[in-house]
Parts: sequence; structure tokens; C-alpha cells
Amino acid sequence: MQTLTSRREIFETAQLLAKHLEAEYKDSQGSEWTNHIFAELRNFSRRELGLEDTDCFHKNHPDGKGEFLWDFIAVSPRGRTLLVTESEQTTHSTGAERGLKHDFSKLLYVYAPIRVLICKAKDALHAESLVDELKAYAHDCCISFNPGSVFLLHFCLWHDQRSRNYIWQSEGHPSEVREETLKFVPL
Repeated sequence: MQTLTSRREIFETAQLLAKHLEAEYKDSQGSEWTNHIFAELRNFSRRELGLEDTDCFHKNHPDGKGEFLWDFIAVSPRGRTLLVTESEQTTHSTGAERGLKHDFSKLLYVYAPIRVLICKAKDALHAESLVDELKAYAHDCCISFNPGSVFLLHFCLWHDQRSRNYIWQSEGHPSEVREETLKFVPL
């Protein structure tokens, strides 16, 4: 099982995920697209991360698992979240871009080594425009990020029948996540 505790390991694993998503590209719509994306994230998590504990949450989920904080999570046996994904199909209108930024903001605040935003873009120029908007949005929301964590933006391009990836790794080295026990005391 991957531990994702070093900068290099995190970055290389995110690159592998990008290549996997590119190789498994499928031009589909609606729940077919969503189910395919989540199936590929599960396949990657099992094969590359050695994880069986993954879950996805979305509207019309076959098991009734409606939307949660994130669309897809992969968790280690010790309960450490390793991969978190948000997905959005519609990105071509002002309202849809607001929704995309909302989904992206959820990734800014989660403690996970790899955070992925998967969405559709009309073409490569549209994807680049969305990257610029998300970058500006992130800088308006946050001034620092989890050290060593990676953000992967994966765009399924409508007109090109392929995908495009963008990656960024936060500065610093990941720190050991230690288990803590909550103990509230009265004031």
C-alpha cells in the first residue's frame, strides 16, 4: 500500500492518476460519465494505493449515497484520507462556473495528500481559462496549503474527445498525521 508521506511519492502518484484518467477517457454524459469516473478512481485506488476502502457520493447514487462533503474519497485502513475528488460536468455558463468554484473550494480545506478536480471543458482554451479562474479563486480563499499536497485538475475536453491535466504541489514536506483524541473540558 502506498503511504503518500513524501513529496516525491505524492507527486508521482498524482502523475500516475492523471495518466490513468487520460488512458481511461470515455466521452459520456450524465450518470454514465459520473459512474465511469468514480469506477476509474476506485480502480486506481485499489491498484496503485492498495486500498479497498473508497466511496463516492452523488445524486442518483445506485446505493442511495447522496452528496456528502466530497464526491469521492479513498481512505487508508488506519483512517487516513489519501485522495479526495470533486467532479463537475457542467462548466460552460456563469452559474456552472460558480458551482465549479464551490466544488474546488471544498478541496482547499481538506487534509489529504492528493486532491483532484475532474470536470468537463469545451476545449483546451476553455480548460486553460478555467485553470486561471480557479487559481485566482484559490488565492482569494487561502494563503497557505497543506505542505507537500498536490492539486490535480483533470479536464475532459468535449470537442477533442480527450483530456488535459494540470498539476501543482504545495511547498514544504508533508508532516506525519498523528491520531488525536478529543477531550472537551467545561469552561
